[in-house]
Amino acid sequence: MLLAFSIACICIFQLFSLSVDRHVKHSKPGAGAEIAWVFSRRLAGVIFFGILPAFYASRVSPDWVRLTGLNWPTRFPTQVNLGFTAIVILVAWKVSRNPDVLGEHPEIRSRNWPFWLWPANIATWTLYLFAYEYFFRGFLLGLITAQNGARSGILGSSALYVLAHFGRPGAEILGSLAISPAMVWPAAVDASILNPVLLHLALAFAIEGFCYQRRRKNFHPHPRPPL
Repeated sequence: MLLAFSIACICIFQLFSLSVDRHVKHSKPGAGAEIAWVFSRRLAGVIFFGILPAFYASRVSPDWVRLTGLNWPTRFPTQVNLGFTAIVILVAWKVSRNPDVLGEHPEIRSRNWPFWLWPANIATWTLYLFAYEYFFRGFLLGLITAQNGARSGILGSSALYVLAHFGRPGAEILGSLAISPAMVWPAAVDASILNPVLLHLALAFAIEGFCYQRRRKNFHPHPRPPL
């Protein structure tokens, strides 16, 4: 039941994402329609990766808050997290040079963002990535571990994490494979999603920032390839 529910959440969100990509592709860069579709994708992620899984967990376990990683981290070394963050930013700088990644980020393709768009972009990314890490490093890791042990929890949550990246640029799929251990390790040690959330935010904002700067230097809208 847990596996079927999780795959359904991923697949429904992916179908919605494909619809968003089609609309964004035909929208004028930086137009209100493009911005609305991009933000709607992230808010849909909050529903399918955050709200619905939390409701499911609350129905199957009275200890769902602790099991799904909504705890404060206490044991994972801060120095290791800082090292992971430095590596993530370096990886973001490297992959931002890939044309496929530049075609996907930043998701809002305007050359000059108005001031209000910066906090709105940060807020929607933060909500989305909190839900995303909750789903993979909290909900899946915690519940599978509780049912089948730590090894199954790590392997199962990591496999579904990679599955969720299918359809993305090749560099992003490879990146998800490379970064998955850095996300799973602190979550498994502390039973907390906070460190993975912060690490994923660093990755997302670094990629967006590097790609935004590259587009400004030699601007063209880089529409996504036809779907």
